[in-house]
Amino acid sequence: MMRIIQKIVKSPYFPIVLFPVILFATILFTGKALFWGTPSTQFVPWWDFAWRSIFAGKIPIWNPLLGMGAPLGANYQSALFYPPYWLYGIFYYLGGVEWLAWSMTIMVVFHLVWAGIGTARLLEDIGIGDLGKIVGGLAYSLSGYLVARAGFLSINSTVAWIPWLLLYGRQLAFQKERTLPKTGLIIAMLLLAGHAQTAWYGLLLGIIWTSFWGSENKGTRTCLIGIVQSGARYALACLLGVGLSMIQLLPTAEYLFQSARAAEYGYQQAMTYSYWPWRFL
Repeated sequence: MMRIIQKIVKSPYFPIVLFPVILFATILFTGKALFWGTPSTQFVPWWDFAWRSIFAGKIPIWNPLLGMGAPLGANYQSALFYPPYWLYGIFYYLGGVEWLAWSMTIMVVFHLVWAGIGTARLLEDIGIGDLGKIVGGLAYSLSGYLVARAGFLSINSTVAWIPWLLLYGRQLAFQKERTLPKTGLIIAMLLLAGHAQTAWYGLLLGIIWTSFWGSENKGTRTCLIGIVQSGARYALACLLGVGLSMIQLLPTAEYLFQSARAAEYGYQQAMTYSYWPWRFL
């Protein structure tokens, strides 16, 4: 038993799991819940209504409690079809909306840990040692952005899949076995997690990253062939991921075309907070 404990403690993944738990310990172990901002105004009410509907034998496609009524299943940020969120149902069944709200902190910590493990796995794949994996995993999972935006659950969930996308994207470039379906599954989870902007940035980063390693693949005759081959495999993985997440993407697309937000903002106003190209310097 002691050997097992020593092995766990010496693992580079131990601090990556431990520190997010410590950071949120005062919430996790006291029965409190993330409240300020989007948890209380969006995510808790959405999932409260969703699980009440499901336990009543109804599919939560429509939310009559928002304004004059609005789609819920097609609401991308509700992420009703994201598998990890289905665990909320267990807590809701056991303790109602109070346990549901508390369980969202558990889900936040899980995704921070998952982000850190993914980063460590990526660094290991590149050839970085244990210390680098610990530093890299914690630098990403406990970065200011991820911790400050922890209450925005869809961002927290989506960001956690980006290191895994880069890990399998690199393996795609080197044509490792069975990587294509794994990458497709990762992309599906990225798309189902509920934050479109983050998923889009992740997919763009993925194609750049995969193409770079494709150019470094010594198994191809030229750099250009390596880029084309890795890009083609990445495109197939994207098609698979999109296909797996169509249950969310199709109703969201229909909702988008009916939404006032699709035409309300002019180009200049919409670009106000976008990334300024000069910032690349």
